[in-house]
Amino acid sequence: MTKKVCSHVYSDAGVNRAIDGGVKSIEHGQLATEKTIQKMADNGVWLSIQAFETGNKYYPKPLSPKGAILDGAWRKTLGYAMKHKCNYAFGTDLIFAPFAASGQNYMLYLFSEVLGSLAALRVATSGNAKLMAMSGERNPYIQAPLG
Repeated sequence: MTKKVCSHVYSDAGVNRAIDGGVKSIEHGQLATEKTIQKMADNGVWLSIQAFETGNKYYPKPLSPKGAILDGAWRKTLGYAMKHKCNYAFGTDLIFAPFAASGQNYMLYLFSEVLGSLAALRVATSGNAKLMAMSGERNPYIQAPLG
């Protein structure tokens, strides 16, 4: 039985280690280089990325100096994923912080700035469903395909 694994990682080195270890989904990945995104595409690895961007009511400023390097970096990384036909998903892992979680709708709006409204909705629905389907028996919609 094959196990599918995801890895929460931001840095290029971490993304590469995860890919080399057989990971099939990178959660975050905002600091991946174009070369690494190409490697992800070549290996069928998904990019589940969040639109971390400050200057709005949900994320007015980075929480730490280290977090400042993530500010807006998702746009470049998502561009690489589109260019190299890497599977990508709308990352939504902020569910345990109620105010931040409500900012996910704003993140989807930011995705629409890059992808267009219809493509952003496709990514967040049927696109994310394709990624979820990789969870096998843990897929809550195993009786029928999603999206």
